Formats: sequence, structure tokens, C-alpha cells
Amino acid sequence: FHAYAPGLHASGQPTPEELARLRAAGVRSVINLRAPGEACAFDEAAEAACLQLAYETLPVSGADDLTPQAVERFRVLPD
Repeated sequence: FHAYAPGLHASGQPTPEELARLRAAGVRSVINLRAPGEACAFDEAAEAACLQLAYETLPVSGADDLTPQAVERFRVLPD
């Protein structure tokens, strides 16, 4: 995981154990940027719910997905 700013981290696909460590470290939200149809080894949304993490999906499969509307949605997602 890379910390870009206080409270803002990014990474590749976390494991359930990594999500738990992030929650223990104070992370409150997960934003899933996987493209539609991109596989995940576990139900990330359910795991986030079990850990009481807010969970949002904002699919990005390339630059064309970064529309003004998508960027605005990302800006207003829960922290």
C-alpha cells in the first residue's frame, strides 16, 4: 500500500487479511476501481461490510472512464 496523503492510500487488490489490517490502522473506506468483469478472489464488498468499512465501486478500465462525472463522483465518495 502506498500512502499518497494523510488518510489516502492506494494499492492493488487487497486480501481479506490486508483489509483487516487497514481497518485496524484506521482506514474507513474502500473504493473498488476494478473494471467490470475483472475477477476478484473473494467477495470484497462483503468482507468490507464485515469489517465495517464503507465500500464503493467506481470502475476504471482506462482513460475513457475518467469522465468529468466519474471524477466528480470520486471526489464526493465517503472518506
